[in-house]
This record gives sequence, C-alpha cells and structure tokens, in this order.
Amino acid sequence: MNAATIEPAGSASSRAEAELWRWLSTDAGEGLVGEAARIDPASSKQIERLRPRVPAGLYAVRAVSAALTLVDLRRRAEDKMPGLAARLLADRDGYEMASSERAARHAASRFAAVGGTAVDACCGIGVNAWAMAEAGLSAVAIDRDLARVEMARANTTGVGSCDLVHDDVQRDCPDGDLLFVDPMRRSAAGPSRRASLEGLEPGWPSIESLSDRFRGACIKLAPGIDRAVLPPNARVEWTSERGRMSQCLCWMGSLAWDNETVRATSLDLGATLEGEQDAGCGLIEPTALRAGDLVSAVDPAVERARLLGWLANETGGSVLADPGTGLLVGGEPSDWVRRFRLERAMRWDPRAAREAIAELGGGVVEVKTRGKLVDPDRTQIELRGAGDRLLTVFILRLGSEPWCLLTERVE
Repeated sequence: MNAATIEPAGSASSRAEAELWRWLSTDAGEGLVGEAARIDPASSKQIERLRPRVPAGLYAVRAVSAALTLVDLRRRAEDKMPGLAARLLADRDGYEMASSERAARHAASRFAAVGGTAVDACCGIGVNAWAMAEAGLSAVAIDRDLARVEMARANTTGVGSCDLVHDDVQRDCPDGDLLFVDPMRRSAAGPSRRASLEGLEPGWPSIESLSDRFRGACIKLAPGIDRAVLPPNARVEWTSERGRMSQCLCWMGSLAWDNETVRATSLDLGATLEGEQDAGCGLIEPTALRAGDLVSAVDPAVERARLLGWLANETGGSVLADPGTGLLVGGEPSDWVRRFRLERAMRWDPRAAREAIAELGGGVVEVKTRGKLVDPDRTQIELRGAGDRLLTVFILRLGSEPWCLLTERVE
C-alpha cells in the first residue's frame, strides 16, 4: 500500500511544486523525461521543443528543467542507488542528501531484525523508507516538504507497505515502533559544527523527545560527529562506502546493542568491526621506518570510530606516530586496510622528493595528505617523474614535522 496523506495544505507555491512532481511521475511525465534524455541539454532550440508536452496549468519551463535534472540524476543514481535509478523521482538537493542504497539497506536490515512499524521522519525522497518496505517492514514516511512527499511516494510505489504523510514531525509524528531520523542542517557546517549537534533541524532536544516515543530509534548524523556529544546510552556506528566516510548512525533503545563498544562498518565489504575506542597499542616513529616495511592505510570508518589501536592489536601491527595518521606499519593482512610497500621515508621537501621519485623510476604519482598540508592535485603534478612506476606518496605531519613516505601499492 502506498498512500499519501496531504496535511497540512501548505502554501500555494509548495502545492504547485508538488503538483509538478506528481505529474512527472505519471506516464505523460515519464514521456517528457524520455524525450529530455534524447536531446542535447545545451541546445536551447531542442529544449524549447519539449515545452508543448507540458499540460496547461503547469509551469512549462520549470517542468522541462526538472525533467532534464532527472535525466542527469538517474544516470548518476545507477551507481548510488541502482535499484531506484530507472524510476527515480528527485530534485538535485534531495538526491544529494539521500542515503545511498547500500546505506539505506544496511539500516533497514537492523530495523527488520527487531521488527515492527518503522517511521522514516524527514524522509526526503524516501530512500530509507523504500529500503524498509523492501525489507518487509510496514513503513510510514513523513516530511514537511510537500514536493518531497510526492517524490517519496513515487520512489516507494510498488515496494512493500509504505504510507506517506505530509506534516512536520515536531507537530504531529505518526505512531510506530521504530524511528529513523535524518535531520537537515540549517546552515553550512564548518569543522566544529560537523562535530557537534548544533544546526540540526529538527533540533537535538526535539529528536530526543521524539525518540522516547518509540521502542527504538536511529538518528543519521554527519560522520564528523564527536562521540562525546552523544548520549551515553546511545550506541554509535560509523560507515564507509567506496573508500570514503558515509555517515554516523546513532542507535537507541531496542535498536542499540548491549555493550558499550563502537562499530565501524564498511558497506563495500558488508562487514562490521566492533571494539573499544582508543585502545592502547604499539607506536612506531617515522625515524624507525625502513625500505620494505609494509604501511597500511586503514578504512576511514575504522579510523573515525577510533578503532585504529584495536585493529593494530588484532593484526599485530603498530600505529605510525599517532592514531591521527590513519596508518599502520607491519602486521597481518586485513580486509580493512590497503597495503603499500615503503620505498623511502624522508622529511618533506619537494625538491628532495622529486629527486627520490626519479631515482625510484617513478612516473605518475598519487598524493595522500592530511590537514591540507599540501594541495594533492597540484603536488602530484609537481612530483611526477619520467619513469613508469606508479607511486603513492603520503605527505603528513608525523610528530612536529611534515614527512613524506614514498610507497608502491601491494595488490
């Protein structure tokens, strides 16, 4: 079942925008999108020929623009959300803010293990609600943006049981057993704000109050969040996807696990590590590095969860200088790391690094850095040699000085 409850009515402009997206989900609207996929989007004449396909009462310029956007987003969604790509209905902001298909299914699998009616608050374009319905849950998706409700309705149609509600969760949230909240941010977030609970909408007090009404809750947060600002009874999981940080999930109530460990999940591996943050481990100083040492770059979820020391102990490796480097030296292979063979370790000096790369027969280089110590794109051009070896160059601060590690990937 897929029903849309349209309350409250909203402004005239929001109703007009919702009507446009509702029409785009019809056969006639899909026809416009199909035509938009066959034209040159840079040709104003070809774009002009699409406008007569839009019925009277809809703003033709806006409809054609939305159709062209959909063509682009559906192509991009083949990678991010392949199960929805062919029929995706979304604006650009909604697409960018939405969870990936892997991330949505990961959260939905835990909801399904607990069972019950799941409420997707601030549902956006409905990817999480779609995954919950697909997992067999009875889902209810709610958003205060009427156009997004229409997008979510189209995206969840034909996939299990999902009801749609247009309302503000702070005013009237549907009843259910489990809650998923993906709050928006009211303003651009700098590093300090990304690590805090400031700027969320709904605000954190409202989210906590809302969560108390459900047996279990999951709040999706930016991956830069500081564990210290979250409630002690919450369980926290950081996820990575395609080698990058994806999100932080704050699990509460019946969705939380019993112990006080944190979790790091690789959506690529479909695997989770669970351990204690900041576990003590062996450290190795850069001056002790030798050619031939194996240097491992750790999955970003493991590093963000502060499980680097725990992983070092598990693999028998040592952390290079301090956990902030994200690098291990030695130890057994692990799916959670990418390994590199060290060719040379030296204090960072561009000229000396170029000479060393030339001596090693290096050609194209990839640069990995921390804290904006260098501009990686510009630096990899400056360091490029005339040889045929692909080298990976780590440039980062180890202790009080910047260092350069010249390495080669180990397949």
